[in-house]
Amino acid sequence: MRKRALVRLEDVGPGGWYGTEERLAKLRAVADMLQQAGVPFHVALVPRYVDPQAGYDKSIEQVDDPFIRAFLATIRYLQTRGASIGLHGYTHQYGAAASMAGFEFTWSECPQDCPPDDGVEAYLEREAFEQSYASSRLRAGFAAVERAGVQIEWFETPHYTASPHQRKIIESWSGVIYENLPDEAGPTHLAQLDLDTPLFRGVLYVPTPLFYLEGDLNADVGRMCQQIRGFAADDVASFFYHPYLEFDFLTLDPDTGAVTYDSNSYLHRLVRCFHEQHYAFVHLLQLTPFVPQARQTELHQLLAAQRKELFVGDFDGDGLDEHLAWEPSSGTWTLVKASFEPFPSRHHGGLQVQTLLTGWAVGEQVRPFAGDFNGDGRTDIAIWNPRDGSWQVALSVAGQLQPTNTIWLSDFAPGTDWHPLIGDFDGDGREELIAWHPATGEWRVALSTGTAFVHQGPWRPDWSIGSTWTVATGDFNGDGRTDLLAWNPDTGRCQVALTQCDHVQATDHVQPTASWLPHSNVSPHAQLLIGDFNGDGYDDVLFADLPHGRWQLATSTGQQFLLDRRLYGPWCSGHHVAYAGRFHHPRVASLSAYHPHLHGGTLDFAVSTAGRNVSKKGVAF
Repeated sequence: MRKRALVRLEDVGPGGWYGTEERLAKLRAVADMLQQAGVPFHVALVPRYVDPQAGYDKSIEQVDDPFIRAFLATIRYLQTRGASIGLHGYTHQYGAAASMAGFEFTWSECPQDCPPDDGVEAYLEREAFEQSYASSRLRAGFAAVERAGVQIEWFETPHYTASPHQRKIIESWSGVIYENLPDEAGPTHLAQLDLDTPLFRGVLYVPTPLFYLEGDLNADVGRMCQQIRGFAADDVASFFYHPYLEFDFLTLDPDTGAVTYDSNSYLHRLVRCFHEQHYAFVHLLQLTPFVPQARQTELHQLLAAQRKELFVGDFDGDGLDEHLAWEPSSGTWTLVKASFEPFPSRHHGGLQVQTLLTGWAVGEQVRPFAGDFNGDGRTDIAIWNPRDGSWQVALSVAGQLQPTNTIWLSDFAPGTDWHPLIGDFDGDGREELIAWHPATGEWRVALSTGTAFVHQGPWRPDWSIGSTWTVATGDFNGDGRTDLLAWNPDTGRCQVALTQCDHVQATDHVQPTASWLPHSNVSPHAQLLIGDFNGDGYDDVLFADLPHGRWQLATSTGQQFLLDRRLYGPWCSGHHVAYAGRFHHPRVASLSAYHPHLHGGTLDFAVSTAGRNVSKKGVAF
């Protein structure tokens, strides 16, 4: 395994060192060099450049300004060369100070004309948060990049400086922050903090332990190259660099536009010494499979019920998944829809809540299941009565759940010994029923006609026998048919039975020693989640160790599961229930965690980054 390195091009804004066409051309040349060297990189974007003394003020929102159009074209060009763009404050200044030189948030050594501080209530109370100075800067920055059409992926605080209260406000706006963890000198690891406030849950800090070049620049190049020799294999060798330092090494031909770039520049030398020491440059989102995202508290007030269960599916047919809350005592079904654009901002106006049905599936004697049973692209609800094995369905139609008022199937999986699951086992676009009997290892299937379930009889008479197994369904080989998975928490072993045409073939029966995952070092009490977390067309497995807030991903190759060494967490440690769904991207699963009592009922989300730059079956994002 090669050691990891990150580089960030610092303080790039529409003015100052980048305020002319020639300087923008030189910035593009720096990006060309990095791409040719195989170096993905980061750009800290300041969206508004202000110099009060010079009377200069330009924002990337001014898309009709010729220079701003040229600047935005350069930013997009950098993205084509491998740049990950981050929001670096809004103006990176305050008062009479110029952008990049000035401080934007409160700092302890400020002598005069100082940015205001915010009170403790600003990260504890919604109204105070909305009115705070720090929020006004973040809100303006996110609005500017959104209006300019620039996709950003992280945030960096100007000069890494903010008061403790403002720090919490910043963390509530972005779940991934590219700077050193405050009050920690030279950290070399990704910091994952399971912070819990009424406004957010969890934050990631990506460090820059090598800092940047200053003073004697040649000596500082040597300092970095020597320092990385002592880094451990799992350390993150990250630094930031002001690209205008390269400009003296660049010459532009005014007639042809050709660029001459001295290969002895500071950045050239740094890239060479990293490569010579076998470092691989990566993007920061490749350090973690997930990023903590939005939070909603006080769910009991929104849903007007204390006792509820949540289900996940695309109930409105828009290509993204929602949560559906069921209140058993009244049979009320409420849609809970979250928005995640523009990422990485965590504040998008809260949840949309809509009641879809009342007075159906009343009482604790029935068990609901979510699936698209008529193949129209919308998730429906089926309810199972274990006492007699009867199944009824409510279809998603025109923004409502409509019960069909007929029994779709009788005497299927009666009694509490059966474990029903949902999947599209014949690949026709309609999801069906399958039921597992742990004592015998028997599996029974009932296919959907769109108006009823038809019992097909047993598919596997003796696969995964015993209550030690935990079973689930998913399309693990990407052929459009749902397969079966069995996980033994005691051994960590996962075995898969692949669906083929009208039957299920158990791979372990063909090759008794074969296993898709021989072992996994996860808690035997972990919750098992299934979803395509990297967008490659194969469903993956996620082990959620909820008491400790640790999340372990195992991605499918179509023939086996590979454990992801990037353990996510701690995040949402405690008594949560975890869910997987396409909450952020129509082809990529992300996470949610529900706590029925914390902050009056809490729903937290984490967006998947596991598939960034992954394309196995034509899916890239």
